[in-house]
Amino acid sequence: MALEVQWETPYGITCNNAYVIVQDAHIEKKTEDYDDEGTLIERTHFVIRFKVKVWSDLTAYNDKKSFIGGQNFQFELDTDDADADQFNPIKQCYEHIKTLPGIWENAIDC
Repeated sequence: MALEVQWETPYGITCNNAYVIVQDAHIEKKTEDYDDEGTLIERTHFVIRFKVKVWSDLTAYNDKKSFIGGQNFQFELDTDDADADQFNPIKQCYEHIKTLPGIWENAIDC
């Protein structure tokens, strides 16, 4: 599982078929005890934090070349969605990335 995007390096080099993979994903359970008005509530939710690494293309990745960039992300797991694939949080990371504006909205599954 990976994504393909157009990635511009900090040096101004554009990689049209940059290869993006999710790394270091982890899930944290959080409990909030109070709402905005100070009323005690018990809201439990889960936050997925992960980072992606970007290679210039699939060949560079397969040849074990150095990655050219990366980015950190996080999102709240939707536990109310009965259709969500809760058994595959890594897939959810890729799906979350594709909902973001900019280069990510044009990401292609590969």
